[in-house]
Amino acid sequence: MAISRRQPVLREAAIVRLIRNRILELLEKEPIDLIHAHSPALCGLGALQAARSKRLLSFMSYALSGKTPPSIRTKPARVLSATA
Repeated sequence: MAISRRQPVLREAAIVRLIRNRILELLEKEPIDLIHAHSPALCGLGALQAARSKRLLSFMSYALSGKTPPSIRTKPARVLSATA
């Protein structure tokens, strides 16, 4: 799907849709309890949409160092971690 550079909103919406659809594919293959997105932007939107459609928990983290702060590190049984 080629989207014009002159229409960035459509391009970004397509990226969110691709991320959401990929996460939904993974959810069909694996039993997942929680979706963790490392970015609140495009990756986070796709992850949030997928989580809501499957009634799953989701959270997003953002750290300037590129590392998840220790306060929100978790080790649930089955986590799908989406990175941009």
